[in-house]
Amino acid sequence: MDGVVNNNQEVGKQPVALKIRSTPRNPSSIRRASGSLADALRRADDDSDFDLDEWNKQWTAVEAETKALTRSNDIAEGRG
Repeated sequence: MDGVVNNNQEVGKQPVALKIRSTPRNPSSIRRASGSLADALRRADDDSDFDLDEWNKQWTAVEAETKALTRSNDIAEGRG
């Protein structure tokens, strides 16, 4: 994607990026670190309900659907 569409006009990425960079920071959204991320992750609750095999099965289905949609779009748009 070469740009952002705004009011049916394409705007280049560079001006959008410059506008974002020039926006003042909001001090209320900035917090100093309060400890070690590694320690916090080690202390995180165990996700015992997570089923890796089921997740992998669902992810495989998502990837297959995405691949099929991409192929269908390629054919419809004359790319294959």
